[in-house]
Amino acid sequence: VTACAREQQWMQALWLWEEMLQGGMADVITFNAALSACVNRSDFAFQIFQEMEMRQLDPDRVSFNAMLSAAGQWEQVLKLLGKMRHSRYEPDNISCSAAVLGCARSQSWEVALSIFFDLVRGADMVAWNSALKAAPNWEMAVALLQQMRK
Repeated sequence: VTACAREQQWMQALWLWEEMLQGGMADVITFNAALSACVNRSDFAFQIFQEMEMRQLDPDRVSFNAMLSAAGQWEQVLKLLGKMRHSRYEPDNISCSAAVLGCARSQSWEVALSIFFDLVRGADMVAWNSALKAAPNWEMAVALLQQMRK
């Protein structure tokens, strides 16, 4: 499943994942591989995540980060961040970047930047770059660059 995900062969990854489900061989790692294969297909990613919860498998940080990467609406991002924190995982730089970009995709730059500044502690260059991508104009981008230097 992971090999298919790396090659962006999401349909083959899902087929293998379903075979593993039917064979009783699916665990959190298998679900994470399927989620990663579907980051550009949020409809499938959310179905996989729901199946994971129905099977009472606890999502881990990788699961949440994959889902944040798949989310395309700010409401989904906020809900996932809430579930993540409730599940004992604090968002990391990957979570921050994925959440910011998910909000930016839905043109919700206010929410994106709010999430970024909430999670900014120890942000790496990838997280800052995500915030810059979410900036609605060059003035905001310059202000973010000034913040980054501090």
